[in-house]
Amino acid sequence: MSRRVDVVVCLGGDGTLLWASSLFPRAMPPVISFSMGSLGFLTPFPYEQHEAQLRQLIRGGCHLTPRVRLSCRIRRKRATGGGGDGGGGGGGVGRAGLGGAAEDDGEEWLALNEVVIDRGEATFLGMLELYVDESHVTTAQADARRVDAPGSTAYSLAAGGPLVAPSNPSILLTPICPHSLSFRPTVLPDSVVVRVELPEGAARLGSRVSTAQVSFDGRCPQTLHPGDCVVVTTSHWPVPGVCAIDQHADWFTSVREKLLWNVRELQEMTAPPHGAERAAAKSDRHRTFPCI
Repeated sequence: MSRRVDVVVCLGGDGTLLWASSLFPRAMPPVISFSMGSLGFLTPFPYEQHEAQLRQLIRGGCHLTPRVRLSCRIRRKRATGGGGDGGGGGGGVGRAGLGGAAEDDGEEWLALNEVVIDRGEATFLGMLELYVDESHVTTAQADARRVDAPGSTAYSLAAGGPLVAPSNPSILLTPICPHSLSFRPTVLPDSVVVRVELPEGAARLGSRVSTAQVSFDGRCPQTLHPGDCVVVTTSHWPVPGVCAIDQHADWFTSVREKLLWNVRELQEMTAPPHGAERAAAKSDRHRTFPCI
């Protein structure tokens, strides 16, 4: 589609931009976004300016922010027998007779904000294995694990994740409600391969095997069974967004105005004394008082 489209015009909120991103699985043309939603963190232009901004875009000379997207693939543990479903969207009963190597399901999912692997319909904490470049990093008991693109400041920020500018080449790891006092969010270089796996020894409830669920920018939920994993890398196809000012100023403007970052009442500084007032203050400092 990108060969037939010169520019994408988004009218709406952040969700509209996320949906537009999903329409271009590979190269995406420049996107200019006008805010008509409730927050508009990713939409730097007010709708009232659309005519002037579109004319400016046609004339050229605009700055672009290449927003990183995450490329995600699901690897399924091959079943050696028994029934059960194949692990699409939904379902909660695990497959019998798991064994063999994991196989790629052949589909790539792109996420502009985040990939969330959560406990799905389970009412107990999930267990997830985390690997970075095939090295085991940790086993986490938590409600969910997030893998975020830089610049993600919605769900990530609410979960205690860091503020990272979209121009910073990185991948963010943020736990959601971990059963640990020391499990902190982590910032990784964008060159790594992150793998989150639902272990075969995950918690069980009666005879029901625990499952998990993965979603991409809050869309397309997929069920994970024990032995399945999600592999996340940086996509080669970013989303080029048209800037109102430039890539750094736009982001700080959104953080400051939309999220009220560091908004506080400033202290009033009292003016230093002058002339006779200064001399009186100095004499007061050296005045002695009788002890009673």
